[in-house]
Amino acid sequence: MSVADVNGDLFTVRSVDNSPAAATAFKAPSGTSFIVQGMDRKFDELVAEHVLFLDDKLFVIDEKTLRQTTYDHRRQPWFKASVYTHGIVTTDYYLLSETNQAGLTIARRLKEGHGVVAADLTLRDISDRLADQRITPSSELLLLYGDGSIISHSDFGKIAPHLYGAADQRPRMPKLSDFDTPVFIELAKIIAGKPSAGPLSLRAGPKAMLGYLSFIQFQKGRQLYLVSLIPRDELLSDIIRLKNQSILISLGLLAGTILIVLYLSKRISGSLRHLAREAQKIREFKFDGPIDVQTRILEVNDLSETMAMMKASIEQFLKISRALSEEKDMDALLEMILLEAREVSASAAGAIGLISEDERSLEIVIVRNDETGRQFGGASIEKAPMEAVDLSAPIGKGEKPSMIRHAITTGKAIQVDDLQTASRFDHGNIRRCFEKGGFRCQALLIVPLTNQKKEIVGCLILVNPKKNQAGRRQTFSSDIVSYIKALSSDAAVALDNRRLLKSQRDLTDSIVHLIAGSIDAKSPYTSRHCQRVPIIVRMLADAAQTSTEPPFADFALNADETYALHLASWLHDCGKLTTPEYVIDKATKLETITNRIHEIRMRFEVLWRDAQIDYYKTLASESGGTEDLDHQLNRRLKALQNDFAFVARCNIGGESISTGAHGRLQKIGQKTWTRHFDDRLGISQAERARKPYKPQPLPVREPLLADKEEHIVHRQGNGIPLDKMIDGFAMDVPPFEANLGEIVNLSIAHGTLTPEERFAINNHIIQTIRMLRSLPWPRELQQVPDWAGNHHETYCGEGYPRRLMGRDLSIPERIMAVADVFEALTAADRPYKQPRSLSETIFTMKAMCDQGHLCPDIFGLLLTSGVYRQYADRYLDPQQIDTINVDAVLAEPELDVCPKKY
Repeated sequence: MSVADVNGDLFTVRSVDNSPAAATAFKAPSGTSFIVQGMDRKFDELVAEHVLFLDDKLFVIDEKTLRQTTYDHRRQPWFKASVYTHGIVTTDYYLLSETNQAGLTIARRLKEGHGVVAADLTLRDISDRLADQRITPSSELLLLYGDGSIISHSDFGKIAPHLYGAADQRPRMPKLSDFDTPVFIELAKIIAGKPSAGPLSLRAGPKAMLGYLSFIQFQKGRQLYLVSLIPRDELLSDIIRLKNQSILISLGLLAGTILIVLYLSKRISGSLRHLAREAQKIREFKFDGPIDVQTRILEVNDLSETMAMMKASIEQFLKISRALSEEKDMDALLEMILLEAREVSASAAGAIGLISEDERSLEIVIVRNDETGRQFGGASIEKAPMEAVDLSAPIGKGEKPSMIRHAITTGKAIQVDDLQTASRFDHGNIRRCFEKGGFRCQALLIVPLTNQKKEIVGCLILVNPKKNQAGRRQTFSSDIVSYIKALSSDAAVALDNRRLLKSQRDLTDSIVHLIAGSIDAKSPYTSRHCQRVPIIVRMLADAAQTSTEPPFADFALNADETYALHLASWLHDCGKLTTPEYVIDKATKLETITNRIHEIRMRFEVLWRDAQIDYYKTLASESGGTEDLDHQLNRRLKALQNDFAFVARCNIGGESISTGAHGRLQKIGQKTWTRHFDDRLGISQAERARKPYKPQPLPVREPLLADKEEHIVHRQGNGIPLDKMIDGFAMDVPPFEANLGEIVNLSIAHGTLTPEERFAINNHIIQTIRMLRSLPWPRELQQVPDWAGNHHETYCGEGYPRRLMGRDLSIPERIMAVADVFEALTAADRPYKQPRSLSETIFTMKAMCDQGHLCPDIFGLLLTSGVYRQYADRYLDPQQIDTINVDAVLAEPELDVCPKKY
């Protein structure tokens, strides 16, 4: 078998058993089973052939480098024909390289198209294989092409004289017409007629021949026939004789059997009926009651005892399988597998090893030894004292293979009755793992753990069955070995399932962390928020479960609920992926993708230039003094400077806009400037659709500040009012998707956001719920969307998006809300605010509790459990941490400012 690529590299494997000539050609050493030949070609220069000689275990016996050769498979017909076609290519006979035997090559292009896989078949090998299939000594088997060419014959000597042509003595395929025998002449006529598969009847002179014709669609456009020919007399003679003998023997046996059956049927029918009823119970998985059959027939007694043992074994095996399938903790599962295996086999010690993720090594993960008291792995913290078994490193010459490695690589169980005398494998690592003091390993059983995909995931090691009543050390019996193999298969499936579940959970966590990290990296305004909220949530959830105070006395989360809360805390802001960055990061009122104050400043620059131009025009047309003109120009320029400074101050989010300031903005906006260029050029299709087409000659006078029609972005597609949606959202929806009006934005009373932008930010929680609800959560994680999506609900029902009351919020949802606020207030890496001290944060949250925004119980838990300080010590700047009198904070009277009671 050869694999050849288009670069000139060639890799060939030959079996010495199938090709003795290859052993002679390569001068293979004794014991060689396979010859591996490789050529590595670079830039078409001469290459050296590297040859490895392997024994039947694939260990290297010898290797050598042959002389450099100019042989290039890319010039061979089989490579040229197959590298450019998708089908199987078969060559005509030729002298095969190295062995110099007549044969042919079957080749096919590799799937990637960069090479060819090929197999050389010698004519003698094919003939020998056909000869092995002969039914009678005179049978003949032929492989033919549809044109009558003979690929091979079961008698090599019969076609050998016709292999070579008269001209160049190159081997060729003989045809049926080359033979003078009547059978071949008649067969050639049948093949020429392109017959269908079926029986044949031919005559070879006075002899009649029976045969059968079958065909294989071997290669596109070429039909391959297999013909079997057997002399009729030779085929039927033994059949006739055997038929007569069989009739006589059958009659005698039938008569004797009838008499015996009549005699024994009455003796055993009762016992068999009882065993049949027991078998039916086993089939129905009913294992109550023992099997008790009294009979003198030894076989029936044996069957009864066997069924009783089978019944007990099946019952025990089902119990073990059920326990393995129900156990979710990997360490506990390993403990259970090893315990059951040791109990069944009565072993003094045992261990389990698992293959690493890269499948290059096996690590012993749990060891239990009753006689020495050695306990490693599993629930124990201490690691097993055995180094990982390397499964990939080559075995050196003269080095014994590891017993564990041999079991893993072969997939076969290894049983050693006396380890002290076993010399085939290296078992020093097993002894170091188990032996201590006077304990010595004697009997050993290693069983690979094979899953449903026939993949080996680890191994089970059992040592020293316990002594019998006579005080002698026992060995592992065949029935125990069979049972352990069955148990190991079930255990492997359980381990594989746990590993698969862990991999799925790890993948889910990685995706969740990726989403949270992308949200935190999206804007400095949310920096590390999604990563720190889960920390606070976990700490508060742990504190709530350990608290004995109401309302936490009965609060507990199982493993699934804990994981659901973990996912909800990581994904609580995943909807921010849909929120535009310019809204999240909006630092000034006119900011969208860019800060539009620069556009307005440019208009003031235009008015500044206009004032100067008007000054010089007037100066040029009048011959009087310039004092009044200079005064008018300075007053005009000063007014522009003051107006722009006022507009710039209004653009800052910290500027409060009074009624008088709003009037001044309106007055400034009424000033006009002259536009000389078409404002519909160079804009996007969406912006063009918002701008009404009103043809007017240029130049055009436009207001200095304006709320234009194109500043309004209307809702499309998803602009359905929330009160009509099926999700129960109760948020107030602004009439427009966005309002970019300049005066509207500059007139924002507090902050930098318009109602539309405020809704766009709050809308992230709606998108969070919808995104999470669109995922196919398993039943135990169905609460993740609600736990993640309700962290902006307030205790008094004024939150969003559903305006739920405190009684409608579960403890995990209340924890999420408190954790979200606590992290946001204490964060020191947000550009929109100065870092708050710990005391400022606590007093702010106390006020929020009084106002009905946060749950007082969770806020109290944050303080009394010390979670606030644990988090602060780990994640806050030391300058933020100050002293807080928890008792004083909690003792402050509640302010009656909440409009709704919860």
